[in-house]
Amino acid sequence: MAVHVPDGGGAVAWPGARRNAIGGPSATMAEPIMKLPTAFLLAGCALLAVAACSSDDKDTYVDAPVEKLYNEATDAMLNAQFDAASKKFDEVERQHPYSVWATKAQLMSAYALYQRNRYDESLVALDRFIQLHPGNRDAAYAYYLKALNFYEQIADVGRDQRLTDQ
Repeated sequence: MAVHVPDGGGAVAWPGARRNAIGGPSATMAEPIMKLPTAFLLAGCALLAVAACSSDDKDTYVDAPVEKLYNEATDAMLNAQFDAASKKFDEVERQHPYSVWATKAQLMSAYALYQRNRYDESLVALDRFIQLHPGNRDAAYAYYLKALNFYEQIADVGRDQRLTDQ
C-alpha cells in the first residue's frame, strides 16, 4: 500500500518510510545509506594498501652490459643450472633485443629448457626463434633441437609400427 505525500508533485512513498519536512528521506534514513559506500571505500583502500606493501622474491632489474649477462648465463649452463641459465639468456634478450647476442640467447634459452626436460617451453622458444629469424644461419640447428624435443617426448620407440609399414 502506497502512501501519498502531499508535496504537490504526486510523489508516492513506501509504507513505513520516514520523510522530512520537504518530502525527502529523513536524516536518520540517509545516514546508513551514506555509511555503506564509505565503508566499502575504506575497506578497498585498506586492501590496496596491504597489497601494495606485500613483497615478492622477484628479481630486480639491473642494467648490465650484454657480454656480462651472456657470460653469466653461459657459466650457469656449464654448472648445470639450466633454469637460471634460461632466465639469464631471456634477460639478455630483454635488455638488449637488437644485439647479435640476443639472437644467440634465444637459441641458448631453448637449449637450456631442453636440458631441463621442459620440452613444451623449449618448443615454444624454438618456434619463436624460427618465426623471427627464418634466414639465420642457426635456423637449421633450431629445427634440429626442435626434432630432439619431439624425440625425447616419445614414450617408447619400440611400440607397434605396423601402421607406418602400410
